[in-house]
Amino acid sequence: MKSKQQLRRRADKIWGQIILTLYNKCFVCGAKAIDPHHFIPKGRCAKLRYNLDNGVALCRKCHIKHHWHSDPTIVATIVEKKGKDWYKRIKKMFQNAQKQQSNSFLTKKYYEEVINKLTTLA
Repeated sequence: MKSKQQLRRRADKIWGQIILTLYNKCFVCGAKAIDPHHFIPKGRCAKLRYNLDNGVALCRKCHIKHHWHSDPTIVATIVEKKGKDWYKRIKKMFQNAQKQQSNSFLTKKYYEEVINKLTTLA
C-alpha cells in the first residue's frame, strides 16, 4: 500500500505532465517548456495544488528567474497572457481557500481521488 507522500508525489507528477501537455511553450518567453509551475504556490494553497487553471508551463531559465531572482516580469507576463479575468478568478479561489484554512482534507483517500481524476484527463 502506498503512503500519503508517495500518492502526493504521483499526483504532482501527473499534474505536471498535464500542464506540460497543455502548454508546451514557456508562458513568458515562448521557448520549449520543461517546468510545470503553480501560479499560486502549492505551499501557500493546498486546495489549488491540483487545479489545472493554477498551472503554467515555463522554460528552466524563466522558472529560475522567477523562483531564485524574484523577477516581477514573470508574474506580469503570465497574468497578461492568461488574462485579467483568469487572474481575478484564480485570486478569488485563493482567497476563498484561505478563509477555510484547513488541510484536514489531505488524506490518502484525497490523493487517490486526485490521481484518478487527473489520470482521466491525461
